Amino acid sequence: MMTTHEWLTTQATPLLHQIQQTAFVTGIGTGELTQAQRDYYVAQDHYYIERFTQMWQAMEQQLPPELVARQPKTLGEAGAHATLEPSAAAAQIKPGQHNLDYLAHMEALIAQGDGLTSMLALLPCTESYHLVVKQLGTRAARFQGWIDYYRGPEYQAMTEWCWQVVDHLTTQRAITQSELAGYLRAYEYELLFWEKPMH
Repeated sequence: MMTTHEWLTTQATPLLHQIQQTAFVTGIGTGELTQAQRDYYVAQDHYYIERFTQMWQAMEQQLPPELVARQPKTLGEAGAHATLEPSAAAAQIKPGQHNLDYLAHMEALIAQGDGLTSMLALLPCTESYHLVVKQLGTRAARFQGWIDYYRGPEYQAMTEWCWQVVDHLTTQRAITQSELAGYLRAYEYELLFWEKPMH
C-alpha cells in the first residue's frame, strides 16, 4: 500500500522530471557551469536558506514534540555551496523576485499555524534536492562534493524524517486540496529556482 509521502511524490513527478532536465542540474552533473551561473545560484540559495531556516523553526513549534525530538541533524549547506566555487561577486547579487515569491508562498502557509500545512509547504525544497541528485549517477564530477552532500546519509536521513512526519500526521487527518495545491505550487517555485541561473 502506498504511503502518503509516496502518493505526494507521484503528484509532483512531472515537476520533478522538469527540474531534473534543467540545464543547471545537467551542468552540476557534467561540471559545465559558468562562474556567473554558479555565483547566481549560490547567492540566491544563501539568501533563501537564511529565511527557510526561520520558517523551519516555526514549523517545529507546530509539530508534536516527540516528532521534533527524532529529527536528525545535518551539517548545513555552506560546504555544498563552497564546492560550486563561487567568486566574491556572489555576495553582491540581490535576491531575485522568483526567490522572494517562493519564500512569501511558504511564509503564508506557515502562518496558518498547522504543522502538516507547514511541512507540506517546506517539503518540496527538502525532498527535491535528494530526489534530483539521485538521478545524477555515480560518476565523478567537478562538483562531486555538492552531489555527495545531497546524496549523503545525513541529508537522506533528514528527507526521510520529513516523510515520516507527513505519514504520521496524515494518520490523524487527510491532506486537504488546499494543502496539496500549496505543495505543488512550491514545486513550481522550485523549478523556477533551478531555471533562473541559466537566464
